[in-house]
Amino acid sequence: MMEQAEYSQVRMLMKPGDIIAFGGRGLFSGIIKAWTRSPVSHVGIVRDTGTRIQVAESTSMDGFSGVVYTRLSDRVKAYRGRMWWLSLSQDRRKLMDLDQFWGWINDQHGKEYDLLGALRSSIWPSKENYAKQFCSEVASGALEAGGVIKQINASAVTPQDLCAMKLYAPTVYQIKGRKRDIPRRDTINPEGFDG
Repeated sequence: MMEQAEYSQVRMLMKPGDIIAFGGRGLFSGIIKAWTRSPVSHVGIVRDTGTRIQVAESTSMDGFSGVVYTRLSDRVKAYRGRMWWLSLSQDRRKLMDLDQFWGWINDQHGKEYDLLGALRSSIWPSKENYAKQFCSEVASGALEAGGVIKQINASAVTPQDLCAMKLYAPTVYQIKGRKRDIPRRDTINPEGFDG
């Protein structure tokens, strides 16, 4: 089920490990959406929910392409396109080891963006390699490190694949943009996923 909600209405419900999905309007976003037959072109993962909601993502921003931490409220204001919030299910959240999750994400900060890996993930997935990273690789790797997913080839996961995994609460909230659901949710078993 998909509902629309203002970011201000749901921000206090967000927790580390939740996924923020993006549907961009740019050329590269359009290519990703066409190739994966999905309105989703990018994902980030909620890292911290203290006084500010912070998202870890691999993207191009402010002259740097790679893994950065962004303030979600700033992303909601500035992003041109759609955004959705996918909350981990209670069963999956119970598996989360926050220390391992944060440790892994902290180790990824500043790594370069992996354009070739992003392109390969949906065509001919490679073996897991974290030297450089693309968006869904960061998010799925963090979920694996935190124990939410037992075993996954994070280098084979596309943004749509991550959104389609059996990981989330039944309701997805669209927090920006004209209403559009994310198709094919809950269709992929994340354990042992290899593309």
